[in-house]
Amino acid sequence: QRSLREFYGGLLATCGAPAFRDGAFFPLNGANVGNREFGRIEGEPASGHWLYAYLRAATNGDAPFLVVVNLHRNVTFRNVRVLLSNEARTALAPMSGAITIEDRVGGLAPINIATDELLAHGITISELPPLTPAYFEMRSITAS
Repeated sequence: QRSLREFYGGLLATCGAPAFRDGAFFPLNGANVGNREFGRIEGEPASGHWLYAYLRAATNGDAPFLVVVNLHRNVTFRNVRVLLSNEARTALAPMSGAITIEDRVGGLAPINIATDELLAHGITISELPPLTPAYFEMRSITAS
């Protein structure tokens, strides 16, 4: 019960972020239909049957969120590449330099990536366990 309470506490706190409360929604499954690295299981003609992904971006410059969910009950997807739609790339264009992408709910490992790399080639998530949501907050890395 404690772990479930912690999960929902984190989820509720995350969903109160400006990107979810006031931000725009950018679906990403359409941009990944032909992407073999987007959770495609052998024999399936298109990707996206088992994964659901979208971007939420606030218009006031607050941190955007990339949400990726593994809906398969048994399969852990590895090296999942999420490509961005043109609209999502436009929404993220104000970001520059290096960014860190940190899961605020599921505890997956943070990812550091150059903004140019993200916009051009998407992002690779090393592992997404079965029935797992990832709420990745995207923040610029500032030099200290």
